[in-house]
Amino acid sequence: MDSVKKYLKLFVSVLKRAMDPIFIIFVMIAFGLWDFNKLGNNYDTNIIIPVKIENNVNRTIGILADTYDVECRVNGEGYKLIKYKLRPETNTEYVDISRLDITPVENSVESEIRPSSLFTALSSQLTDINLISIITPPLRIVTSDIKVKRVPVISRIAVEYERQYMQIGEISIDPDSIDVRSVEPLLDTLKGVYTESRHFYNVNRSLRGYVPLTPIENIVLPIENVSYSIEVDEYTELELSLPVEVINVPSDLIPITLPSEVTVKVNISRIRFSDNIENGIRLYVDYNDNLINIDKYFKIYTEEGEGIFIKSMDPLYVELLFEKK
Repeated sequence: MDSVKKYLKLFVSVLKRAMDPIFIIFVMIAFGLWDFNKLGNNYDTNIIIPVKIENNVNRTIGILADTYDVECRVNGEGYKLIKYKLRPETNTEYVDISRLDITPVENSVESEIRPSSLFTALSSQLTDINLISIITPPLRIVTSDIKVKRVPVISRIAVEYERQYMQIGEISIDPDSIDVRSVEPLLDTLKGVYTESRHFYNVNRSLRGYVPLTPIENIVLPIENVSYSIEVDEYTELELSLPVEVINVPSDLIPITLPSEVTVKVNISRIRFSDNIENGIRLYVDYNDNLINIDKYFKIYTEEGEGIFIKSMDPLYVELLFEKK
């Protein structure tokens, strides 16, 4: 009976110690050290390595690149293998197509990547583990000829100007178009290449610089950056009364606009300011608009030179009458 009480007392004592936070922390540290020691050992195991094949500008063929899950037999330290086991998608390997041997598959539209070339490429890129073998069967891919297409460079530069300053002309991009290379199906749908976004605030001077092009997956760009130029100047506000021209009038008619002049409010660059500012603005109506007009009022169209911005116009339409010659 005494021995039973003795063991019961010992059990209660151990249980109380187990409830002590400090004791729990030391137990967790002990388990952690044990696990870390185990993870430091080398193991052979199977893992999945996501492989993405990238097209190369110097090859005559390419692929509509996709990510392939390649099962591999590898050797490495346990703590290095864990990242491949738990989150393989974060360990994608990008393999240049020029490093692979690709052979057509008989009686098929597909081609095959020789496992030996894929093994060699991956072996040189996996620096933290050793590749023993590739278990996945030879990868089947669909190839296409690499073509060249000239596309415009599209600016994604936005500018907000300080009060009383304005942009003169368009944002200049150089070069404004480039030759890109890729597989034919991708080039067929490509309309242009965008610059990276840039946003300038409170601008009161002309801007010049370089902006990177936005990479496009599976498209090979010949350059990484383009230059931009934005001419900026302080402006003056003016109010002008200008005549309206009539175009495409039959030769036997003399047009009369009512009113004969319209009021135009403009911002004009100080650099471009002159006494003949009226010559930098053209207002006109098109006689051919009578085919779509339901009455005798015609819309006024505008053309203005660089450094001129039309803020408002009154009226926006004029009545058009005619006299016979």
